Amino acid sequence: MMGLSSSQVYVNGTFVERSLASFDRYAWEEEEADKKEGNTMISSTSELLSLELVAEVYVRKPGYLNIMPKEILKSNNYITKYAASQESDTSSQFLQGWFTKKQQKRKKEKEDKDNEDLHREMLWVTDFSLTKPGGITYVDTKLGKIQRLGINDDLDEKVAKSSFLQQTMMMLGNYRQNNLITFGWPNEVGRVPLQNFSPSNKAQKQSFREETEYQDAMLVTDGFLVPGRENGGLYVVQNLGQEEGRETKVSLTEEKDGWFYHRAIWIDLTGDGRKSILAARAKFTQSSSSSSSGTSSSSPSSTEDNYSSTTTSQGIGELVWLECPKPHHYSEDTPLDADDTIFDPFAAQNLPWKLRVLAEGPDVMFSVADLDQSDNTVEVLAAQFFGKKVSLHSISIGQKPEVTFSRVIDHNCGASFSSVLACLDPNVSEGCQPKVVDSGSTVETFEPGDIISHLLVTSHECSFAPTTSSQTSDTNNSTATTATASTSSKEIIPDGGSLFAYKIPQDWKTDNWERQILATGFRVRGQLGNMINPGAPGFCYTFHPQLPPSTEEKKRPYIAIAGDCAEAAYILQPSSSSDGTYSLLCEIQCGATVGSLAIGYQNFCGAEGQLEKYAKIYVPCFEKDKILVFAFGKGEEDLKREDDIFYSEDNKGDDFWDLDIDLTSISNKQ
Repeated sequence: MMGLSSSQVYVNGTFVERSLASFDRYAWEEEEADKKEGNTMISSTSELLSLELVAEVYVRKPGYLNIMPKEILKSNNYITKYAASQESDTSSQFLQGWFTKKQQKRKKEKEDKDNEDLHREMLWVTDFSLTKPGGITYVDTKLGKIQRLGINDDLDEKVAKSSFLQQTMMMLGNYRQNNLITFGWPNEVGRVPLQNFSPSNKAQKQSFREETEYQDAMLVTDGFLVPGRENGGLYVVQNLGQEEGRETKVSLTEEKDGWFYHRAIWIDLTGDGRKSILAARAKFTQSSSSSSSGTSSSSPSSTEDNYSSTTTSQGIGELVWLECPKPHHYSEDTPLDADDTIFDPFAAQNLPWKLRVLAEGPDVMFSVADLDQSDNTVEVLAAQFFGKKVSLHSISIGQKPEVTFSRVIDHNCGASFSSVLACLDPNVSEGCQPKVVDSGSTVETFEPGDIISHLLVTSHECSFAPTTSSQTSDTNNSTATTATASTSSKEIIPDGGSLFAYKIPQDWKTDNWERQILATGFRVRGQLGNMINPGAPGFCYTFHPQLPPSTEEKKRPYIAIAGDCAEAAYILQPSSSSDGTYSLLCEIQCGATVGSLAIGYQNFCGAEGQLEKYAKIYVPCFEKDKILVFAFGKGEEDLKREDDIFYSEDNKGDDFWDLDIDLTSISNKQ
């Protein structure tokens, strides 16, 4: 549904009021007070950029966001894969000559068009609450269509318009109404690789840049620490490419009391080409302790009164490996199950997958790197939320993967949350440098095998923003303390939630990982809806405003931060100095919990003012049931000074940050 938006958003402390007419363009110059305090909003050598709020999307309680191509909606699984490969060998023998070439040309043109369509960005959104089951919705960023998994709107409409007899026949047939795919608390979602289980796929160490084919399925992590949602798991939603409403859900894990999952990745830890799952999970445990009051008594009966027993809850975490099953046997080159059907690792006879605990400690988010290409290990860099540390675990690749080395990188970081690999040093050289296996982020700035220099970690602290007597219930009140970008890590100490950057040392096993504070001062804005384990900030992401970068020169990435209970999103830009610092480019106050962000580069629903290959930032507003869509663009250099708002033409080389508002609204019919 299209219509007028209702967003009221603070950007860089300035309130932009909505209007029925087009919105004016604003540029923020540095305030004198900020200059005196040394807080620089925009570096003098930064590229000119604009930011436009182009749309808002209405969905129920948006939590985790992820941009994935429409490819996963293409019917593609193990059954169709092997069936198609067997048919293709015989069908091509009957087509010859000119007619064959013509058909092949038309087929290729159609395939090219289909492939272009399959690479279209789809926004996937998880939702959850304490009172209703969670679910997953996708938004077609080109057409604006919103579809919740397990619902077929077309069939619902068709049944409503049909006669009683037709409705009865449809209900007795294949039509299933309200076949909802629900979860307790769905977190991060990701694609599912279509693997090659044929015996001709020789065991070898896979190339980092190996092309991966994906099937019409999605991996979902589930569960949270709140009562009634703690029994999570790992699930695969299948048949995304089938008729809407036909999706099915299978569980890869056994229901184990209290374990919940936030992140899981596909990785070959056995070295035989099978991609299994590496995941972190957490749970709360109860522990009892007794203490003496320090008093004595001559009465034997009073002995028990001098001791008190307390029960406390503490969180624990585990790094686990779920091994992908092997085919039971083969018929020529086709893998089969025990019942002679085509092998499917998600079939009921192959569930649940075998789970092994590799290490204790990692509980929420992690990334994976290859810090030493000369050995046969990969390194897991984990942000331990409950353990309040950042840790490293080396896992050997083989038939029995195991942790061969571990260490603590930082035990003074607070409740660490996000763990993302980054290259903040554009001058890093090729060679035996640390390389990406999995960046730890849903925003794919890197490809596997790319060089990295740093590890980004957020410290998820619960420091409340100060309130004033004039503060009202208006969720857009701008009195909250905001984050401060680092100007010199030696002069700044952590103050509330923070964003840290750890430089990966050459001797990563023994040397200290130098920590730099990129931003600090994140504060929780206390609301009734975020009182369950509140903290800020949440996830961080690296990205480029334009993809690919406008020049061949390597550039440091921008950093986006989901504020979580700070109820804002932040964008940091690299400063011009050589010390690797960042400055706060933009703060978007949403007046609602911002759990995660998504970043894409295709235009959203044809909204005006967008430029191809410029970043689109998707910001969820949880309590407001909406997602804000921002679009980067070129900065304008010919702006005239108007009422002391714009820079003059004489200063057109100076930098500015502007916000152009042209809102379009779409909402979910559910």
